[in-house]
Amino acid sequence: MKSSPKATLSPRVILTPLEINNGTIQVVRDDKLIGGTKQRALDKYLTDAIANGLSEFVYASPPPGYGQVALAYSCQQLNVACTLFCWQLNDEYHEFSLLAESFGAKIYPCKSLEDADAAAIEYAKNRPGCIRLPLGFDVPDYIQCLRNEISVSWRHITEDLGYEPERVWLPVGSTILSNVFRDVVPEEIILNCVTVRLLEEQDARIQKITNRPNVNMFSTQERFLDPRTDPPAIPSNAHYDAKVWQFIKTHGQDKDIWWNVAK
Repeated sequence: MKSSPKATLSPRVILTPLEINNGTIQVVRDDKLIGGTKQRALDKYLTDAIANGLSEFVYASPPPGYGQVALAYSCQQLNVACTLFCWQLNDEYHEFSLLAESFGAKIYPCKSLEDADAAAIEYAKNRPGCIRLPLGFDVPDYIQCLRNEISVSWRHITEDLGYEPERVWLPVGSTILSNVFRDVVPEEIILNCVTVRLLEEQDARIQKITNRPNVNMFSTQERFLDPRTDPPAIPSNAHYDAKVWQFIKTHGQDKDIWWNVAK
């Protein structure tokens, strides 16, 4: 029997133990999902959007952003169009943009993220059945879908481990995922967040998550476009998840959770 899109796009989380100086952490292996954590929520979000008459989804992506892959793959699974405006470096597409194209997305080159977003807005304007999604898929319906998925996954984690972890390590790009975690998991659980500097420290979105209860914010020395050169022993995005590893090695504690969003 053919599996349903739900079983494919949002399976039960996989945990892998990883030794650190202070004990053993558990890594959520969403790097095993083709579209990473974002595809979990895109399943329900896109299904509802399609039911409401939408048939094309448009997004502006930074070069190493994995949202472009998640959207392209999820749209392919649900047989709807995906159009991406991709910030190029040195007039070349990033490998993630080309991967998105392999899933059927139309991709267009842009000189910066600002140019890409402006082009996406213009493209979607007055185009029937088309919606432009902002950075991180920052729309209420998607965010609610992500809350629901993280809530279910967190319950599965506590069931599988037999205890509720006290600390979670998260990468921070657009801040959507970190804010959803703060909405969903109990407030006494500490969120150790690492901004990868997609947004600057003074950005209101970074300030918002930093000021929420029991959030510790770390910042990488590298800028977003600079890859991390000492990756962990598990597949992770060198511009995103891999940058969390340096802080886990130094500050991680036994039984911490590391949410590895994508490879």
